[in-house]
Amino acid sequence: MNKDLNILYKKYPNIDLFFGASRTKGKTVEIHNNMAKKNKHNIIWTSTYNNKENLILLNKFKAKELYNLVQEMKII
Repeated sequence: MNKDLNILYKKYPNIDLFFGASRTKGKTVEIHNNMAKKNKHNIIWTSTYNNKENLILLNKFKAKELYNLVQEMKII
């Protein structure tokens, strides 16, 4: 994953919006933090809804939440 993530950043250096998933620590988070600092980007960290029931429904709610967020912020 880390190799792919670095390739993605190199291939698309001018990404306007990036949604990713990671744990709260480790190489993936480190790569995002480093790239954001290097390119003076902002990161908005969020989490999933922690419930094993209704997982599909909760994921749909999270997707709508993120979509509404970037709309309100005038990113899209």
